[in-house]
Amino acid sequence: MISFTGSLLKLSLVCLICSLLNSLQVNVAWAETPEAIKEKLRLEIASNSANELPIIIQFGAMNSLEERLQKGSINLQVYQTAMATQHTALMSKLNRRNRPKGLRTFAATSHMAMHANVDELEILLEDKTIRVFSDEPYDLMLAQSSARVYPTQNISEFHGNNQWTVAVIDTGIDKNHPFLADRVVSEACYSSNTISSTSLCPNGVTSSTANDSGLPCDISDSCNHGTQVAGIIAGNADDFDGIARQAQLISIKVGSSQIDPDSCAGGLTPCYGTTASEILAALDRVYSLRNTFDIAAVNLSLATQTRFSGQCDDVRPETEIINRLTQARIAVVTAVGTSSDAGNLPSPACITNTISVASTFDTSDAPDVRNNTSEELDLFAPGINIETSTPGGGFVNTIGTSYAAPHVAAAMVVLREAAAPNVSVAQLVDLLKSVGPIVSQNSIDRRRLDISAALMDVAFIVPDSIKVIPAILMLLLNED
Repeated sequence: MISFTGSLLKLSLVCLICSLLNSLQVNVAWAETPEAIKEKLRLEIASNSANELPIIIQFGAMNSLEERLQKGSINLQVYQTAMATQHTALMSKLNRRNRPKGLRTFAATSHMAMHANVDELEILLEDKTIRVFSDEPYDLMLAQSSARVYPTQNISEFHGNNQWTVAVIDTGIDKNHPFLADRVVSEACYSSNTISSTSLCPNGVTSSTANDSGLPCDISDSCNHGTQVAGIIAGNADDFDGIARQAQLISIKVGSSQIDPDSCAGGLTPCYGTTASEILAALDRVYSLRNTFDIAAVNLSLATQTRFSGQCDDVRPETEIINRLTQARIAVVTAVGTSSDAGNLPSPACITNTISVASTFDTSDAPDVRNNTSEELDLFAPGINIETSTPGGGFVNTIGTSYAAPHVAAAMVVLREAAAPNVSVAQLVDLLKSVGPIVSQNSIDRRRLDISAALMDVAFIVPDSIKVIPAILMLLLNED
């Protein structure tokens, strides 16, 4: 009887999935790959000596299911089963009997990553129910000079508490550093094994959530980056601290060891590099942990080489999962980069629901002349002359938007501690954008992060969810 009941439930689930997917095949033309992206992908694969291209695929038929999942009318199991059905159908359409290279699937977003050959790419580009993106490289937002730290404000009173957590998606964190002792509460790693790269995860796997999987890589100085970012957020020492010195950290290491000289500066191999699909996997992991930890923010001090003149939501594969994190009241904080581009921001800083951050000097509100800027820029924060931790127990002075972004990620911890429950990310961002001195660069005026001023007002923010109740009461009263 139990076996029959279990089989009946499985059959019912399959029937539900089939019914849902059939109903979703109508009006999904929104997902068709834009012509400009098609041409870009064709040029990329034509110049690829391996005749394969790493891509990310988004399934248009899942869009309505995502809305139903958010509203609670279906559960995550139904959504994930529907995604698996989409994956299987696509492999059949491509006549794939073996696992594609670079295959990566995601638990909470309607994407998959794989390597496609020329024929497969054409099939995918002409499919009007999916959208194809390049699995393009991400760069660390690094710079090459240093100086001493002098915080723009006395931050010792703003320490956060260990209820709140920040996820650092980067090169890994040295959790054994005294400055970061007992801060790391969860670890993961997402990497790749390809013809031109090898995995940085334990035992050479491409994904891991095992203990020590979030430790820093060791192939170049770039691997110090994650520990430096983490120190700004949650470092704790006798003589100076991070912004939220009692916050917890989730260390998610992304990236691979690049062995192709064309992928490395000066042709020096190996070097560090990561991709959009690895970033997607890391963001997917953060979303899966949202009920395990109270996550205030994600810090992403990485960005694409491609830059965009306005918001880029419709042409980036990261948009969907960033929107989900934001809806879950998890802020996604990003660095704008330092390419001196007046008018364009890289991804993910150009995505609407990220908090994009440019850098200023530590002792003044003068902006870094190398900041990328556009109307999508949200805030300035100190990013020049910032002292922080580096792997092995030491400290270093840093410079760049990589080190401005974690100031804002940590600020979200401090504000969450003081704010009423259920205050939205947008409400906290609006508060930060309304206080602090104005910094001007390339005809763009934005506020510099001022935690002290924000703390004076944050307790008075009424969550949007509560504002709905008086509105309903007014409607009922007006009916009389």
